[in-house]
Amino acid sequence: MKKRVLFLCTGNSCRSQMAEGWAKHLKSGEIEPYSAGTDPHGMNARATAVMAEAGVDLASHRSKHVDELRDVPFDYVVTVCDHANETCPVFPGKAKRLHVGFDDPPAWRRALQASKRRWIITGGCAMRFAPLSSGNTSPLCNVFHRQRRQRAGF
Repeated sequence: MKKRVLFLCTGNSCRSQMAEGWAKHLKSGEIEPYSAGTDPHGMNARATAVMAEAGVDLASHRSKHVDELRDVPFDYVVTVCDHANETCPVFPGKAKRLHVGFDDPPAWRRALQASKRRWIITGGCAMRFAPLSSGNTSPLCNVFHRQRRQRAGF
């Protein structure tokens, strides 16, 4: 018998939808996945597009409130954001609650946009916005940064 798993976040627009999609894609024989939100915002078009590129179809998904799934006897409820973890409703029955927090992809994108100038200056080499002197970059990036500093007179 498949385990019923609910992936819960605040908006049910991105993280929980992606988790449901991956669970269906990778473990459809073992898991009956669902997703919902405590305050649904509608589907995130970028999440749908990125998942489609990975071969996971979210086109039929819709953003839904956790109350719509009240009668489903879940085996696991997995909160994927801190807010949902803090405001998670009580699920009757045997549902085991887990928290596996993920950064919010739309918020991360906004942070990238805010830091776009620095991203361009560093050539997009670093996966994170670490200081240039941290040594956490690839050898190719180190060459790029050394050349950039030389041109700038450092």
